[in-house]
Amino acid sequence: MSSDEIQIDDIFQKLDDKKIRKKRINSKRKGNSSELKICKILSERFNKSFSRSPNSGAFGSTHNLDKDTQFLLSGDVLSPKNFYFTIENKAGYKIEILNLFKEKHTHKNTIYSFLDQGSKDAIKANKIPLIIYTKDRCQTICFVPLTNHKKYIKINDYIKNINHMIISHNGKNKNWPLWSILSLEDLLKMEDNFFFD
Repeated sequence: MSSDEIQIDDIFQKLDDKKIRKKRINSKRKGNSSELKICKILSERFNKSFSRSPNSGAFGSTHNLDKDTQFLLSGDVLSPKNFYFTIENKAGYKIEILNLFKEKHTHKNTIYSFLDQGSKDAIKANKIPLIIYTKDRCQTICFVPLTNHKKYIKINDYIKNINHMIISHNGKNKNWPLWSILSLEDLLKMEDNFFFD
């Protein structure tokens, strides 16, 4: 046996001795990073200021905020006052959207919890929920309600020409039973008056 073969055997032995550990995902850091990225995209698209809300994450649920502060800080992104939507940003989840079509699946429940959380924040602010979901190496997608929306007719006309899915969800909030799922890129092609009062 040559010395090269012995070295190879030693390398394989070292690999067997080590436990292979899955790298832990830091969801908080991933969420913060994603929110900053979304703020930058929205600020550039609308030429207005969007910034990460200090209420994002667990802050809002761990601090007793008055109603005026809740209104100002609803959602994960601070937006201009005349912006129709509150933005709930979700990142760091390994969810497959197509699992929405399976009868019982944990991804389905997780997605529905996103819609419920976004709806709850929107109601506090008297706005419309917009849930943005980002996943590594995938297109960023949005969930936009199709009902009780000031621009309902316009979004229906618009989405006829793009790839989208429509789901129903009668969760904790009955205001928005139908939701469109589309890419953030396609949503941002809408005219400014779709987003602003």
